[in-house]
Amino acid sequence: MKNRETPAHDARFDLLRILAMLIVILFHYTTQFSASVMQTNFALFFPSELVRFAISLFLLMVGYFSLRSVTSAELSAGKYLKKRLLRLMPTFWLCLIITSAVLMLTKTELITVKRFALNALLINRFFGVPFVDGVYWYMLILGVFTAFLTLAKLLRRPARRTALYIAYTAAFLLCGVIHRFIRPFPTVISFALFEYINRCLIGLLIAYVYKNQKTAAVRQLAAAGTLILALLLGEIFWCTLSDFLIDLGTLLFFLLVVFFGGFLRLDGKRSALVQTVALESFFIYLIHQRLGFLVLKWLIDRGVNCNLSVFFAILFVAVLAYLHYLLRSLLAKRRSGTV
Repeated sequence: MKNRETPAHDARFDLLRILAMLIVILFHYTTQFSASVMQTNFALFFPSELVRFAISLFLLMVGYFSLRSVTSAELSAGKYLKKRLLRLMPTFWLCLIITSAVLMLTKTELITVKRFALNALLINRFFGVPFVDGVYWYMLILGVFTAFLTLAKLLRRPARRTALYIAYTAAFLLCGVIHRFIRPFPTVISFALFEYINRCLIGLLIAYVYKNQKTAAVRQLAAAGTLILALLLGEIFWCTLSDFLIDLGTLLFFLLVVFFGGFLRLDGKRSALVQTVALESFFIYLIHQRLGFLVLKWLIDRGVNCNLSVFFAILFVAVLAYLHYLLRSLLAKRRSGTV
């Protein structure tokens, strides 16, 4: 499968990232905080169905923007893996260090060296060790999908990559039938390999169809469409009917944005601001939960209105994101020799 180049940034997807990020934060700061930390009467509780929609959007975009890297002849498997790890791991490790340090300094939780190390390597789930922050499960999914795409790069030829996608889809369906009707898979296996990776692959296939709808052969587009449909329908073996309907609605919404959202154009300063916020959404996602919970609890314990506390918690995370942006900018300037 060959493709035209995908733009590095698009206002449509920047806005989708920001929307998904806000939904996740508001769900954590209202519904999950009230359920797991302290019961609080927020003015509005965000349902779990909305956060599933947001996470699915994130994963679809992960796959969508992987197309150019996967099909680039200039980018070897080794270079792709290095580039991807350098994009993901430093930010993750920074968030892990900050969160662990704050939890220990505030005497909220003791983070052992073993737990920290296993979290840093993203293998803690395989040893029954909990994440330092619950949102780190997202990093495990990104890591597995990165390994999957590295394998796709190693296969080099488009036909071999297509065969890999077909093999995964077949395994997804077969293991789903076994999981639902014969014997459930261990949670860590089903979680890491099947329950979320399929949405990343769907995003990749959607990108292929969109970017090649005028140049690819009909049979190639039909094959990609068939895989998308099979991966979507196969989800019924891994989740409840209500979750499946949410995923279906999310996919339809994403398709509308991809194929008919070209009118969402932002110019000048607005575009730069939205792009910057969208780029920081990864850092915000990884840092917001445990630290935000600490801020919320500290404020509410001191009599601050719970709804106002949510605003201050979001403001706190926004300040951290801005500091991270300044750090990234400084490091970029040092690498380029302009500082």
